[in-house]
Amino acid sequence: MCIPRDVLPQMQDLHLMPPRKELLIDRLLPLAIRSRQEWAKGGMRFLPNEVFNTRWLLRALLDAFEYYRLDGSGALDITPDSGWMSDVTLESPFAYRYPGDHLGERFPTVSAVIGSFIPPAKPGEPLRLKPDCRTFTVIDAYLHDMPPDGIPGFPWYTRFAQLAACMAQTVMSSGIDPGSNLRSNLVVMVPHALINNTEAIRQMLHPLLVRGLVSSRVNCYREEDEQCINERYDWLHNCFLRYFRKLQMFDYDLAAATTDSGRFQEMSWFYSGCLCFNRPEGLRAGRSFSASPRTAPRARRDRKRIG
Repeated sequence: MCIPRDVLPQMQDLHLMPPRKELLIDRLLPLAIRSRQEWAKGGMRFLPNEVFNTRWLLRALLDAFEYYRLDGSGALDITPDSGWMSDVTLESPFAYRYPGDHLGERFPTVSAVIGSFIPPAKPGEPLRLKPDCRTFTVIDAYLHDMPPDGIPGFPWYTRFAQLAACMAQTVMSSGIDPGSNLRSNLVVMVPHALINNTEAIRQMLHPLLVRGLVSSRVNCYREEDEQCINERYDWLHNCFLRYFRKLQMFDYDLAAATTDSGRFQEMSWFYSGCLCFNRPEGLRAGRSFSASPRTAPRARRDRKRIG
Protein backbone atom coordinates (compact mmCIF):
# COMPACT_ATOMS: atom_id res chain seq x y z
CA MET A 1 0.00 0.00 0.00
CA CYS A 2 1.03 3.60 -0.48
CA ILE A 3 0.46 6.62 1.70
CA PRO A 4 -2.51 8.59 0.31
CA ARG A 5 -1.48 11.88 -1.24
CA ASP A 6 -4.15 13.77 0.67
CA VAL A 7 -2.65 12.54 3.92
CA LEU A 8 1.03 13.14 3.24
CA PRO A 9 1.89 15.80 0.64
CA GLN A 10 5.13 15.68 -1.25
CA MET A 11 7.96 16.84 1.04
CA GLN A 12 11.12 16.77 -1.01
CA ASP A 13 13.92 19.25 -1.62
CA LEU A 14 13.24 20.72 1.82
CA HIS A 15 16.61 22.46 1.77
CA LEU A 16 15.20 24.81 -0.92
CA MET A 17 12.21 25.86 1.18
CA PRO A 18 12.11 29.24 3.00
CA PRO A 19 12.75 29.39 6.79
CA ARG A 20 9.86 28.12 8.88
CA LYS A 21 8.99 27.32 12.49
CA GLU A 22 7.31 23.99 11.70
CA LEU A 23 9.75 21.16 11.15
CA LEU A 24 9.25 17.98 9.19
CA ILE A 25 8.97 16.00 12.42
CA ASP A 26 6.01 18.25 13.39
CA ARG A 27 4.30 17.34 10.13
CA LEU A 28 5.09 13.66 10.47
CA LEU A 29 3.94 13.20 14.07
CA PRO A 30 0.15 13.55 13.48
CA LEU A 31 0.36 11.07 10.62
CA ALA A 32 2.56 8.69 12.61
CA ILE A 33 0.28 8.80 15.68
CA ARG A 34 -2.79 8.26 13.53
CA SER A 35 -1.13 5.38 11.71
CA ARG A 36 -0.18 3.69 14.98
CA GLN A 37 -3.64 4.16 16.50
CA GLU A 38 -5.52 2.90 13.44
CA TRP A 39 -3.19 -0.08 13.16
CA ALA A 40 -3.79 -0.98 16.83
CA LYS A 41 -7.54 -0.93 16.19
CA GLY A 42 -7.22 -3.12 13.10
CA GLY A 43 -8.38 -0.51 10.62
CA MET A 44 -5.87 1.48 8.61
CA ARG A 45 -5.40 3.14 5.24
CA PHE A 46 -1.71 2.30 5.13
CA LEU A 47 0.82 0.25 7.08
CA PRO A 48 2.76 1.88 9.94
CA ASN A 49 6.11 1.07 8.36
CA GLU A 50 5.19 3.27 5.41
CA VAL A 51 5.61 6.18 7.82
CA PHE A 52 7.99 4.66 10.37
CA ASN A 53 11.01 3.87 8.20
CA THR A 54 14.63 4.84 7.64
CA ARG A 55 13.81 7.20 4.82
CA TRP A 56 11.45 9.46 6.79
CA LEU A 57 13.55 9.22 9.95
CA LEU A 58 16.66 10.45 8.15
CA ARG A 59 14.73 13.22 6.43
CA ALA A 60 13.34 14.40 9.76
CA LEU A 61 16.79 14.31 11.36
CA LEU A 62 18.43 16.29 8.57
CA ASP A 63 15.60 18.81 8.55
CA ALA A 64 16.10 19.38 12.30
CA PHE A 65 19.87 19.61 11.96
CA GLU A 66 19.42 22.18 9.21
CA TYR A 67 16.94 24.26 11.19
CA TYR A 68 18.89 24.33 14.45
CA ARG A 69 22.14 25.08 12.63
CA LEU A 70 24.32 23.53 15.31
CA ASP A 71 28.02 24.33 15.61
CA GLY A 72 29.05 22.71 12.32
CA SER A 73 31.52 20.33 13.90
CA GLY A 74 29.35 17.19 13.63
CA ALA A 75 29.03 14.99 10.57
CA LEU A 76 25.35 15.90 10.15
CA ASP A 77 25.58 19.58 11.06
CA ILE A 78 24.46 21.64 8.07
CA THR A 79 26.16 25.01 7.71
CA PRO A 80 24.41 28.02 6.12
CA ASP A 81 26.25 27.49 2.81
CA SER A 82 25.08 23.86 2.56
CA GLY A 83 21.85 21.95 2.07
CA TRP A 84 20.72 18.34 2.02
CA MET A 85 18.85 15.95 -0.24
CA SER A 86 17.64 12.38 0.21
CA ASP A 87 17.72 9.46 -2.23
CA VAL A 88 20.62 10.73 -4.31
CA THR A 89 22.35 8.98 -7.21
CA LEU A 90 26.14 9.11 -7.42
CA GLU A 91 28.13 8.73 -10.62
CA SER A 92 30.30 5.63 -10.82
CA PRO A 93 33.77 5.68 -12.38
CA PHE A 94 32.99 2.19 -13.68
CA ALA A 95 29.89 3.06 -15.69
CA TYR A 96 28.73 0.79 -18.50
CA ARG A 97 30.70 1.61 -21.65
CA TYR A 98 28.32 -0.30 -23.88
CA PRO A 99 25.27 -2.59 -23.43
CA GLY A 100 26.31 -5.81 -21.76
CA ASP A 101 29.65 -4.46 -20.48
CA HIS A 102 30.72 -7.17 -18.01
CA LEU A 103 32.95 -4.73 -16.12
CA GLY A 104 30.36 -1.98 -15.72
CA GLU A 105 28.11 -1.22 -12.77
CA ARG A 106 24.95 0.74 -12.05
CA PHE A 107 25.12 4.13 -10.38
CA PRO A 108 24.36 3.62 -6.66
CA THR A 109 21.69 5.54 -4.74
CA VAL A 110 22.52 6.72 -1.23
CA SER A 111 20.22 7.67 1.63
CA ALA A 112 21.20 11.35 1.62
CA VAL A 113 23.92 13.89 0.92
CA ILE A 114 24.93 17.15 2.61
CA GLY A 115 26.73 19.88 0.73
CA SER A 116 26.41 22.66 -1.81
CA PHE A 117 25.14 21.07 -4.99
CA ILE A 118 23.01 21.49 -8.09
CA PRO A 119 19.73 19.57 -7.60
CA PRO A 120 19.39 16.87 -10.29
CA ALA A 121 16.93 17.75 -13.03
CA LYS A 122 15.29 14.32 -12.86
CA PRO A 123 15.38 11.19 -10.66
CA GLY A 124 18.40 8.99 -11.28
CA GLU A 125 20.54 11.80 -12.63
CA PRO A 126 23.94 11.84 -10.88
CA LEU A 127 24.71 14.56 -8.35
CA ARG A 128 26.88 17.54 -9.23
CA LEU A 129 28.55 19.75 -6.63
CA LYS A 130 28.86 23.51 -6.98
CA PRO A 131 32.39 24.84 -7.60
CA ASP A 132 32.39 26.61 -4.21
CA CYS A 133 31.25 23.50 -2.28
CA ARG A 134 33.17 23.18 1.01
CA THR A 135 31.44 20.12 2.51
CA PHE A 136 30.46 16.85 0.85
CA THR A 137 28.89 14.26 3.12
CA VAL A 138 27.33 11.02 1.91
CA ILE A 139 25.02 9.16 4.30
CA ASP A 140 24.03 5.49 4.09
CA ALA A 141 21.43 4.59 6.73
CA TYR A 142 20.19 1.19 7.93
CA LEU A 143 17.86 -0.09 10.66
CA HIS A 144 17.65 -3.87 11.06
CA ASP A 145 19.02 -4.61 7.60
CA MET A 146 22.68 -4.53 6.65
CA PRO A 147 24.62 -3.22 3.65
CA PRO A 148 24.45 -5.58 0.65
CA ASP A 149 27.32 -7.99 0.06
CA GLY A 150 29.15 -6.58 -2.93
CA ILE A 151 27.59 -5.61 -6.25
CA PRO A 152 26.45 -7.79 -9.20
CA GLY A 153 29.46 -9.41 -10.80
CA PHE A 154 31.83 -8.31 -8.04
CA PRO A 155 30.73 -9.85 -4.72
CA TRP A 156 34.04 -8.88 -3.08
CA TYR A 157 33.58 -5.16 -3.90
CA THR A 158 31.84 -3.77 -0.82
CA ARG A 159 29.15 -1.13 -0.82
CA PHE A 160 31.37 1.32 1.07
CA ALA A 161 34.32 0.91 -1.31
CA GLN A 162 31.92 1.60 -4.17
CA LEU A 163 30.60 4.74 -2.48
CA ALA A 164 34.11 6.04 -1.79
CA ALA A 165 34.98 5.61 -5.47
CA CYS A 166 31.75 7.30 -6.54
CA MET A 167 32.40 10.24 -4.22
CA ALA A 168 35.80 10.78 -5.84
CA GLN A 169 34.21 10.55 -9.28
CA THR A 170 31.48 13.04 -8.29
CA VAL A 171 34.08 15.56 -7.11
CA MET A 172 36.11 15.23 -10.33
CA SER A 173 33.01 15.41 -12.58
CA SER A 174 31.93 18.56 -10.74
CA GLY A 175 35.15 20.31 -11.75
CA ILE A 176 36.64 20.28 -8.25
CA ASP A 177 40.26 19.32 -7.66
CA PRO A 178 40.22 15.91 -5.89
CA GLY A 179 43.17 17.07 -3.78
CA SER A 180 41.45 20.27 -2.59
CA ASN A 181 40.50 21.05 0.99
CA LEU A 182 36.93 19.89 0.44
CA ARG A 183 35.64 18.41 3.72
CA SER A 184 34.38 14.93 2.81
CA ASN A 185 32.60 12.36 4.99
CA LEU A 186 31.17 8.92 4.31
CA VAL A 187 28.79 8.25 7.20
CA VAL A 188 27.06 4.91 7.81
CA MET A 189 24.13 5.37 10.19
CA VAL A 190 23.04 2.29 12.16
CA PRO A 191 21.45 1.68 15.59
CA HIS A 192 24.41 0.60 17.72
CA ALA A 193 22.11 -1.00 20.29
CA LEU A 194 20.64 -3.48 17.80
CA ILE A 195 23.23 -4.19 15.15
CA ASN A 196 25.42 -6.97 16.52
CA ASN A 197 27.96 -6.64 13.77
CA THR A 198 28.70 -2.93 14.14
CA GLU A 199 32.33 -3.95 14.38
CA ALA A 200 32.01 -5.60 10.97
CA ILE A 201 30.82 -2.29 9.52
CA ARG A 202 33.80 -0.52 11.05
CA GLN A 203 36.11 -3.10 9.52
CA MET A 204 34.50 -2.55 6.12
CA LEU A 205 35.18 1.17 6.55
CA HIS A 206 38.87 0.62 7.28
CA PRO A 207 40.88 2.86 4.92
CA LEU A 208 43.36 0.15 3.93
CA LEU A 209 40.54 -2.22 2.96
CA VAL A 210 38.58 0.40 1.00
CA ARG A 211 41.66 1.62 -0.85
CA GLY A 212 42.68 -1.95 -1.70
CA LEU A 213 39.23 -2.88 -2.98
CA VAL A 214 39.00 0.17 -5.25
CA SER A 215 42.48 -0.60 -6.60
CA SER A 216 41.40 -4.19 -7.27
CA ARG A 217 38.30 -2.89 -9.04
CA VAL A 218 40.53 -0.87 -11.35
CA ASN A 219 42.71 -3.93 -11.96
CA CYS A 220 39.66 -5.70 -13.41
CA TYR A 221 40.29 -3.64 -16.58
CA ARG A 222 43.87 -4.92 -17.05
CA GLU A 223 42.84 -7.13 -19.98
CA GLU A 224 41.16 -4.27 -21.84
CA ASP A 225 42.74 -2.11 -24.56
CA GLU A 226 45.68 0.12 -23.69
CA GLN A 227 43.69 3.36 -23.76
CA CYS A 228 41.10 1.97 -21.33
CA ILE A 229 43.80 0.69 -18.98
CA ASN A 230 45.61 4.02 -18.98
CA GLU A 231 42.39 5.92 -18.29
CA ARG A 232 41.53 3.71 -15.31
CA TYR A 233 44.96 3.92 -13.72
CA ASP A 234 45.08 7.66 -14.34
CA TRP A 235 41.76 7.98 -12.49
CA LEU A 236 43.07 5.81 -9.64
CA HIS A 237 46.24 7.84 -9.04
CA ASN A 238 45.19 11.36 -10.01
CA CYS A 239 41.62 11.29 -8.73
CA PHE A 240 40.76 8.59 -6.23
CA LEU A 241 43.99 8.31 -4.21
CA ARG A 242 44.35 12.11 -3.98
CA TYR A 243 40.75 12.46 -2.82
CA PHE A 244 40.83 9.44 -0.52
CA ARG A 245 43.62 10.90 1.66
CA LYS A 246 41.16 13.38 3.14
CA LEU A 247 37.98 11.29 3.11
CA GLN A 248 36.68 10.55 6.61
CA MET A 249 34.67 7.30 6.96
CA PHE A 250 32.86 6.27 10.13
CA ASP A 251 29.62 4.90 11.55
CA TYR A 252 27.14 7.04 13.49
CA ASP A 253 24.60 5.76 16.00
CA LEU A 254 21.04 6.61 14.96
CA ALA A 255 20.04 6.93 18.61
CA ALA A 256 22.79 9.49 19.17
CA ALA A 257 21.55 11.43 16.15
CA THR A 258 18.08 11.75 17.71
CA THR A 259 19.72 13.08 20.88
CA ASP A 260 21.73 15.64 18.91
CA SER A 261 18.83 16.74 16.69
CA GLY A 262 17.48 19.45 19.01
CA ARG A 263 14.04 17.75 19.21
CA PHE A 264 14.87 14.71 21.31
CA GLN A 265 11.43 13.78 22.66
CA GLU A 266 9.61 13.68 19.33
CA MET A 267 12.54 12.33 17.35
CA SER A 268 13.28 9.59 19.86
CA TRP A 269 9.64 8.44 19.80
CA PHE A 270 9.62 8.34 15.99
CA TYR A 271 12.94 6.48 15.96
CA SER A 272 11.54 3.89 18.41
CA GLY A 273 8.57 3.42 16.09
CA CYS A 274 10.91 2.82 13.17
CA LEU A 275 12.68 0.12 15.15
CA CYS A 276 9.44 -1.53 16.28
CA PHE A 277 7.60 -1.60 12.97
CA ASN A 278 10.57 -2.75 10.89
CA ARG A 279 11.72 -5.73 12.93
CA PRO A 280 12.28 -9.01 11.08
CA GLU A 281 9.37 -10.60 12.96
CA GLY A 282 7.00 -8.10 11.37
CA LEU A 283 4.51 -5.50 12.56
CA ARG A 284 3.47 -7.52 15.60
CA ALA A 285 6.55 -6.18 17.37
CA GLY A 286 4.90 -2.75 17.41
CA ARG A 287 2.19 -3.72 19.90
CA SER A 288 4.30 -2.53 22.84
CA PHE A 289 5.12 0.78 21.17
CA SER A 290 3.81 3.88 22.99
CA ALA A 291 0.82 5.60 21.41
CA SER A 292 2.40 9.06 21.20
CA PRO A 293 5.46 11.04 22.34
CA ARG A 294 3.47 12.22 25.38
CA THR A 295 3.19 8.66 26.69
CA ALA A 296 6.88 7.93 26.13
CA PRO A 297 9.34 8.46 29.00
CA ARG A 298 11.18 11.78 28.96
CA ALA A 299 14.95 11.58 29.02
CA ARG A 300 16.45 15.04 28.61
CA ARG A 301 15.68 18.63 27.67
CA ASP A 302 15.75 19.61 24.05
CA ARG A 303 18.21 22.10 22.67
CA LYS A 304 17.35 25.62 21.77
CA ARG A 305 18.11 26.93 18.35
CA ILE A 306 21.40 28.80 18.02
CA GLY A 307 21.07 32.25 16.47
